Amino acid sequence: MYHPYDGRMDTKGRRMARRVYVIQDLPPETVAVTFAKTSRSPEPFDVIAEGLTASKATEFHEKWVVGYGHSSVAEHAVLHIALEDISIAAAKAIEDNRLSSFTEKSTRYQVYEPDRFFRPPAVMASALAKTYDQAMHELMRIYIEGMEQTIAWHREHLTRAEKETDRAFAARCRARSCDLMRFFLPVGTLTNLGWTVNARTLEYAISKLLISPLAELRDIGNEIKQVALTHVPTLVKYAVPNEYHAQCGIPAFRLPPALPEERIVGHDAACENEIRLVAYDAAAEDKIIAALAYPRAAGNYEHLLAWVRGLTIEEKDALIREAIGSPRSFDAGPRALEATTYTFEITIDYGAWRDIQRHRLCTQLLQDFTPGLGYVEPREFGLTGLAERYRQARATAVGASQRIKEMFPAEAVYLLPLGYRVRTLIVINLREAYHFARLRSSPMGHQSYRRIAVDMWRQIEQAHPLLTRHLSGVHEL
Repeated sequence: MYHPYDGRMDTKGRRMARRVYVIQDLPPETVAVTFAKTSRSPEPFDVIAEGLTASKATEFHEKWVVGYGHSSVAEHAVLHIALEDISIAAAKAIEDNRLSSFTEKSTRYQVYEPDRFFRPPAVMASALAKTYDQAMHELMRIYIEGMEQTIAWHREHLTRAEKETDRAFAARCRARSCDLMRFFLPVGTLTNLGWTVNARTLEYAISKLLISPLAELRDIGNEIKQVALTHVPTLVKYAVPNEYHAQCGIPAFRLPPALPEERIVGHDAACENEIRLVAYDAAAEDKIIAALAYPRAAGNYEHLLAWVRGLTIEEKDALIREAIGSPRSFDAGPRALEATTYTFEITIDYGAWRDIQRHRLCTQLLQDFTPGLGYVEPREFGLTGLAERYRQARATAVGASQRIKEMFPAEAVYLLPLGYRVRTLIVINLREAYHFARLRSSPMGHQSYRRIAVDMWRQIEQAHPLLTRHLSGVHEL
């Protein structure tokens, strides 16, 4: 490895060269200690690593991470966890961890196998086993038959692109069909999930899984812990059910009844997806300009904010235009755009929410998934002949789910198709909202979340036109 020499010398007359390299082939806990020790050791990282053993790494973590609470050290121990044949519902709960990276089996590019659904052990050991199993088999049968029907329809009605190969055309027909048929998939369908996570976040994630009302998630939490212990034996061994979070929240009996105008529609009422801007900062434009100016300014924040308030609208507009410039499609926008947030309430089909949930930089608070908020029925169902199949699937799912719910309230969710709606509260800063709106409004995206992305940006534009007029690249429907 070549290390460029920059002419510096240390106190012993040895030349000092800049080095950039990867620490590899070491256990995650040893890597964490290697990085942690640099705060007190003058030695290079690889020299530090040579002097470490697994037992020394364990001793270090027991003392500093466990004993003294220096949990940031555990962030250097990274694991790549593969989870196979877990339910979609379980995957969504695991993905509710902000400081992680996930890749999940796609509902757009894969056709799900008809017998691949989760069978809750408690339900299958009960008198409701047949009810659950028959309903899930029926839902997956409708999904598979509908997929074949929809692919055939697209092959007949889609216009081929110029010079499009047979293989490319077939893939496009399949993807279009998968996009429609995902509305039929129950959340108990089995999926695969790849998870990259550091040990600090993993310990917290396990503690949340262990308090889940779903037995599947509690079991997964224990299995993840056992697997992780072979790689980070010290850093996750104290992961236990988080009783504090189990008790957090306001009890339902203390909450006010629903207002008439907030009526929950029945599961037989088809609905459009909805997004409402429910809260924002009226002074956001001045605060964003002050934040844009802050890094190069000499005065404090209050001084800058007072200066901004004294500017004319035209002067503010010119400053924003100059500061933002011309972001390219992959540019995130200035960090100063994070200086204000917007609170949206979104009611959307569960399948589209799965895509929205990936934006983990924002705060998302999800209500329970039930059939009570109605369902989304794409207009393409009428064209492709799927409407009757969809009605049959909903009737099967809701009927069985209501029976299961009497004995197993948590497990009843597995039967609900992704086409039913869920409601979530999202607090998002302007920078992330801009990224979300550009990415999710793309014509390549699913129509459900495309509409949400465009509507979100339109509502931000109405609230703060000065901030948004120079942020380009959001697609129209």
